[in-house]
Order: sequence, then structure tokens, then C-alpha cells
Amino acid sequence: MREKILKAAMELFAARGYAGTSTRAVCEAAGISKPVLYYYFRDKQHLYQELMIDSFAYYRRILLRASKARGGLRAQLTRMLADCFRAAREERARVEFLLRMILVPEQRLPEFDYLREFEEQRAIVARMLREGGGRLRGDPHRLAAIVMGVEFFTILEHFHTGRAVLTRRNAAALVGVLLDGCLEG
Repeated sequence: MREKILKAAMELFAARGYAGTSTRAVCEAAGISKPVLYYYFRDKQHLYQELMIDSFAYYRRILLRASKARGGLRAQLTRMLADCFRAAREERARVEFLLRMILVPEQRLPEFDYLREFEEQRAIVARMLREGGGRLRGDPHRLAAIVMGVEFFTILEHFHTGRAVLTRRNAAALVGVLLDGCLEG
């Protein structure tokens, strides 16, 4: 039931924003009563914060799985991008929710430290780069920001153009460009 409520709330927050989404609308979309909603969540703010926590944890798990992939840095980064691309295709509402909440923040949005979450994700990617073998031309933390930026803009390209760029093949090509340009030897 909790997942059903979170899914309904995520879609509504993505479409209407936080202020434009009432708990009544969430209940209607999830097909539940308000007492059921309040059994799982204290209030709308708690529901929002749980969605943010769940969403960032979802992507953190993708990065951690990729960091354990066999085959070296190229395989790890390709898996990371390919899995993030697949998640964006399959979880479009999650991406739209995060984009709206982070890029178009509302005045009365509940507090959530998404910058800390981004830094944790960047640290995972930086660790992959640092431990992945080969000599890097540049600071792993900055290179991680580039990798994450490539991921972000590729997902935006797909959402805005409908082009089929969220593929494993494109992930491998993008990683090739990144690594061939920043690894020595």
C-alpha cells in the first residue's frame, strides 16, 4: 500500500507541483482513504520527504551496483549510464518528480538537502574513477561531475526530443568519449 501511495503522490507532484497537490488528490489517485494515508505518512510534508529519500536511494543503488561491475572502469561507467538510462525510461514519473522539485523549487517546499544527496552520488562516481585503473587527467571529483552531467543531459535530450538515446550502446559510446579524452596511456 505504501508503494501505491508513493507512486500516486510522485505522479501528482511531478504534474502539479507540491503546492498544487492535496492529500485528498493523493488519496483519490491511490484509491485509498485519508486514514490509510495517515497510517503510512504523518502529513503531505512527510510524504514528500519520503519520496525524495526513496528516489535518491533508488539512484544510489544503481551507482553502487555499477561500482561493483567487473571489467574495469569502462564497464563500470557503461553500466552506470545504461542502468540510469533504463531507470529513466522505466521510471519517467520519478525523473519528472525530481526535476520539478529540484529545478523548479516552490517557496513552501519542505526541507530536503538534495545537494548533500548529489554530493554523495558524485563521491561514488569519483571513487569509481579513482579506483578504476589508469591515470586520470584531472580531479576525480570534477570528472565525476562531468559524467553525471552527461547522464543528466542525455536523459533531458530523450525527454524533450523523444530520440532513442537512452540505450546501452549510447552509454558505451559516451563512456568511450569521456575515457578516451581523460585517461592517459
